[in-house]
Amino acid sequence: MNPFRTIALNFEREQARLSYWLPVALAAGIVCYFTLPTEPPSWTMALPLAAGLAAWLMRYRSWPLAVALFAVATMALGFAAAQIETRLNQNPMLTRLYLPTGIQGRVAMAEIMPDGVRLTLTHPRIRKIPPDRMPEKIRIKFPGLTFADMPPTGSDIDFYGQVGGFSGPVAPHATDFRRLAYFRHLGGLGWSYTPPKILDPAPPVLSWGERFDMIFERARLALAHDVYRHLSGDVAAMTA
Repeated sequence: MNPFRTIALNFEREQARLSYWLPVALAAGIVCYFTLPTEPPSWTMALPLAAGLAAWLMRYRSWPLAVALFAVATMALGFAAAQIETRLNQNPMLTRLYLPTGIQGRVAMAEIMPDGVRLTLTHPRIRKIPPDRMPEKIRIKFPGLTFADMPPTGSDIDFYGQVGGFSGPVAPHATDFRRLAYFRHLGGLGWSYTPPKILDPAPPVLSWGERFDMIFERARLALAHDVYRHLSGDVAAMTA
């Protein structure tokens, strides 16, 4: 049979469930984007419009071809969505290890771990790195720091530590931590050799989004504090 005719017949049988196939086609386009070895050119973001217009024009001349073009347009829409999301999240990322140096930043998130605390810092200032190459966020581990010693959310801190870039997948098809960090706006990770010194406990908030994030984080830490009042050790860390 004509493959386009086969697609059209299946399309007619699936008309009552077409909405379920839209996420499948979008996901297929996203997968195609992430399998590319290099970033595609900008003109590919116009493919959904071109394929959708072609499907609309062919709907009376060749219904099977119009259906196939509609499927292509939906996949292209997923492809373009992933491409746009990648460009919107574009931020500097560290590509090498910076030896112990002075680091400053604003506490945006705290994660309690069994052997210390891991802080996510916004607006970092790292010596030896110019402002145009400074990442938006970095993640620093403070060994030995306890929940009670943590700097408050939103405070500016200063410490001595080292920071570097995220690693790629350690094996074929393994988790790509660098890609995950890219979409979370994390540009580097490291650890501190000194306890954090609070420079300003309540600096001015720069945006409404940052204000909301801090309110949410303070509420999360309040729940964690309640957990630590009833539990301890690894159980408390995992529960929090």
